[in-house]
Amino acid sequence: MIVHTFQQGLLSTNCYVLQHQNTCVVVDVAFVSQELENFILQNNLQLQAVLLTHGHFDHCGGVEHLLQTVGKADVFVHVEDVELCKTAQQNPWGVPCQNCFPTKTYGQGRLCVGSFEFEVLHTPGHTHGSVVLLCQDKMFAGDTLFCGSIGRTDFAESNKTAMKNSLQKIKQIQGDYTVFCGHGPATLLSIEKETNVFLCH
Repeated sequence: MIVHTFQQGLLSTNCYVLQHQNTCVVVDVAFVSQELENFILQNNLQLQAVLLTHGHFDHCGGVEHLLQTVGKADVFVHVEDVELCKTAQQNPWGVPCQNCFPTKTYGQGRLCVGSFEFEVLHTPGHTHGSVVLLCQDKMFAGDTLFCGSIGRTDFAESNKTAMKNSLQKIKQIQGDYTVFCGHGPATLLSIEKETNVFLCH
């Protein structure tokens, strides 16, 4: 599996294309992105699904345009973030984007999409429906865990106590993973456990 990273929009949201042979899964689509769409089309990749780490507008605001451009596929989000997706255009900052309409929901557990297999961890805190996706030796952390930091917990849909519990869940994960964050650079879970103040105490 190859991971391709695309930075999108004013908030430099990371969008990830997971490629296996001629198929792909996309994790988070912030805004309309010709670069992303052209990459999928020019490489003749068959889109298997869009997986959302949570429902904030800067992670789902380009999903509908992507599907219209490269072909229909299921869109997954945790059940508790469905409404956030559907009201992305009403984000409090007035950032232009499209509403997103998930077709399937997931909770915690195993998820198979085509030739891709994920372990979904429900990690509420940044939003009620935030998840972390594990695939092989890679972790797609959304806005739960960043390199040296964590996602904000001062939104109406956030919960500081839930975030602390979710970080403890991540801290208990065995083995090492390359962590692909919703914003900023990738990191290693082992490094975050040693140096990230939110994980190492």
